[in-house]
Amino acid sequence: MLVKMSQAEYKSTRNQEIVAWVQENPDVKARVDERIRNVPAAQREQAFINAAKLEAMNQTVRMRSVRP
Repeated sequence: MLVKMSQAEYKSTRNQEIVAWVQENPDVKARVDERIRNVPAAQREQAFINAAKLEAMNQTVRMRSVRP
């Protein structure tokens, strides 16, 4: 049970960090908003987090490919 609680806490913290990162980057926020524009309101929050995670992963891959 403790493991599940720890996992849930980690997931919640990580989601908050990703949402904060998106809010700090207007270009990323615009791309995320574009992706979720047709998502029903009831599912929009989770869709926003999923799209934001995808953008974060894409940013990481781009940064790694640019480095020497």
